[in-house]
Amino acid sequence: MEMQSLILLIDDNKDSLQVLADILQRQGYLVTAANHPYKALKLIERVKPDLILCDILMPDMSGIELSKKIHEQSDFQDVPLIFLTGKSETDDVLAGFEAGGVDYICKPFNQAELLARVSTHLELKHARDQLALYTQHLRVLNQEKYDLLHIAAHELRNPLNAISLIAQAMKNAKNTFPLEKIHNIGSAILRDIQLMATITSNLLELDQLESQRLKPRFEKVNLCDFVVSCGEDFKSLAQEYKIGLNIQTDPDCSTMTDPLLLKQIVHNLLGNAFKFSPSGSQVELGLAFSGSQHRIWVKDQGPGFSQADRSRLYQKFARLSAQPLRHELSTGLGLAIVKKLADLLAIQIELDSEPGQGACFTLYFEPLQSK
Repeated sequence: MEMQSLILLIDDNKDSLQVLADILQRQGYLVTAANHPYKALKLIERVKPDLILCDILMPDMSGIELSKKIHEQSDFQDVPLIFLTGKSETDDVLAGFEAGGVDYICKPFNQAELLARVSTHLELKHARDQLALYTQHLRVLNQEKYDLLHIAAHELRNPLNAISLIAQAMKNAKNTFPLEKIHNIGSAILRDIQLMATITSNLLELDQLESQRLKPRFEKVNLCDFVVSCGEDFKSLAQEYKIGLNIQTDPDCSTMTDPLLLKQIVHNLLGNAFKFSPSGSQVELGLAFSGSQHRIWVKDQGPGFSQADRSRLYQKFARLSAQPLRHELSTGLGLAIVKKLADLLAIQIELDSEPGQGACFTLYFEPLQSK
């Protein structure tokens, strides 16, 4: 039984309304009432009940006609209506069903029967509502899967076409390829294969996240050690790209999180920072306690993000205005994964960026509570 369900009572007999209201309210139901069909029509302009109990014989408009008017409204087609009828009116029951009624109770009614029928139809309505929500959710997921497969097929087709063209050129070559050309061709093929492998891996990871099959394993994490470790992972890349890596830490920061998933978030953000930062610039990885939250940030001196970029920042396969400076691989899935992982770990993520002024991604999460 749905204890806080709202039931609308419609009967021109005020004594009958009072008896019904008392019985239902004692069972924990919310009750509203109308003693005239036109008052009922006015009432449902303001409230939507979960169930309606309606007398058949009323002045000016029968309960059957009222049921038709109520169920003509799209918002009320799913609201169950039970007729209250005298034994002499049972011939009207079939007409009542055709008018949208789902059941009837004979007057004088038995209290146990009344409550049983009310409870049954409320449970059925709740089940239908849940099924409708679940069906809509499945429709959305199915459309997202279709869209993702369509985009993925397009993204994978580009490197496949490139490999096909290279293979065709090699097949049609009349002379032996020089070693340097073979090396360049091999590098191009490997780059395209790596891109396809990365796209496939990212798609599988997104599928795990969106289907809620990826379960975080929370543990106590010293964020100072964590940030230093992430910085160490990118030192060689910083040297290769001739980019300064500035690490700032706070020694007294700990939290409960999944360190592997958090590292994936930070690695994605650091990878993007280096990808889009020119040589001679600085990338900053920081940790601090501010207010009541810890924050980790990744800041770069790259091209930043436009307003148009920000509106689709976390979309799958989003094509943003900036391009990697050294022709690094970019699948368009990295930030989508970052956002999904952040949501999974209950981490808030914010971006501070202006075009031409670099970007700063900040992660906010709760500190470890002392016992």
